[in-house]
Amino acid sequence: MRKILILILILTCLFVPVLSSCGTDSDIPSGMQEATCLGANYRLYVPANWTVNTNSGISSAFFTQGEYAMVTVTEFDSGEETIAERAAKAQEAYGSLYQDFKKVSEQDTKLGGADAKAFVFTFTYGETKCRCLELISAKAGKTVSMLFLFTEENYESFSDNRDSIIGNFRFAAPYEGEAKHKIPEGVVPPAGMKLASFDEGSYRLFVPETWQLRTQNGLTLAYVSESDRSNISMMAYMPEQDSMSLAEYWELCKKDYARDLLDFQVLDAETKIYNSETDTDWDLRMSGRLADKAVFTASIDGVTYKYCQFFCAYASMIYVLTYTSTEALFDSHLNELEKVLENVVLGY
Repeated sequence: MRKILILILILTCLFVPVLSSCGTDSDIPSGMQEATCLGANYRLYVPANWTVNTNSGISSAFFTQGEYAMVTVTEFDSGEETIAERAAKAQEAYGSLYQDFKKVSEQDTKLGGADAKAFVFTFTYGETKCRCLELISAKAGKTVSMLFLFTEENYESFSDNRDSIIGNFRFAAPYEGEAKHKIPEGVVPPAGMKLASFDEGSYRLFVPETWQLRTQNGLTLAYVSESDRSNISMMAYMPEQDSMSLAEYWELCKKDYARDLLDFQVLDAETKIYNSETDTDWDLRMSGRLADKAVFTASIDGVTYKYCQFFCAYASMIYVLTYTSTEALFDSHLNELEKVLENVVLGY
């Protein structure tokens, strides 16, 4: 879902969130299913008739593909911020993204037994009026954000599902699950690189050895250092329609970005979108397959970021590799980005 891609673009700048692979848990409430990511300091359960979606690396689930009814949970280091300060910062960020953002209500509550701030807000996504509920809580140095997205019309009809998800959420020891962050037998990392993805996934991502990983959370994201949060992330996306070309996918993303990212601007001189009628000698590849490249800038939380995204189609999925940095630091990691792209493996 492209809404998840938008969320990742925002969060990698604001929070550098924990992106992770989904695991399982034996203690599942009746009528619900596990939606907790590896290494997370919580347990998230959703109704059994919802679809769990962790391809993006963010814990999320939705009711149906075509309906606006979904929940996402992100986790990050609390630092010195209180939950009230984090809630205020989130609302400020939404206000900068959506011109008609309106906070409807806010109250103190509980999430997983811990103090939390809950606020309801509305905004327009495309032509759809949305109503959201976000709960922000913290425990043991970790802040958790649980975000529900619905249309204005279906918000109340999902109240039972919403209450069940909130009521069954709990904080817990870091979740280990079945997957292991390891090099599969017979796979040798490229010189100077290390694995940043899980062997049971549908791709392998290698990043420079000196870059930082949230390995305890099974992420598919790596960043340069604590002082330089330039980062590379990767996700797999299943298009809503059959036989979608990369060019069509980029056009849809571009419309979403223009609508949802402040000061969004495509850098045409650096963007390469394949045209089957005119491009007979295309040299841009990902894992040996034809790929597109989009470069653009956007402002988030008062800072201008530059993005470079590579899109590649394989086995009914579209894979998106994203490099994000501030404008000042963007060029300093292009050689590393090129090496990462050269060593991506799809469908192994």
